[in-house]
Amino acid sequence: VNPLYLMLPATVCCSYAFMLPVATPPNAIIFSAAKMKTIEMMKTGIVMNILCLTVQSIMINTLGEVMFGVRQFPAWANATI
Repeated sequence: VNPLYLMLPATVCCSYAFMLPVATPPNAIIFSAAKMKTIEMMKTGIVMNILCLTVQSIMINTLGEVMFGVRQFPAWANATI
């Protein structure tokens, strides 16, 4: 397995913090300004997370192959020390 096939999605998933108010500063600002309940953010956040994961799965298997060649094992990953 090409290491990029695993590293690229993991890197992008780190920014999928939509569910909780403490996840990112913009979430905390909206949470306090709109006087939202945590359950409201969780309902919307789970939909956003599922949508983003679906799009990411499609993108790594289409554009990931075109841009990075994730189907082939790279020579640089086979080096031993």
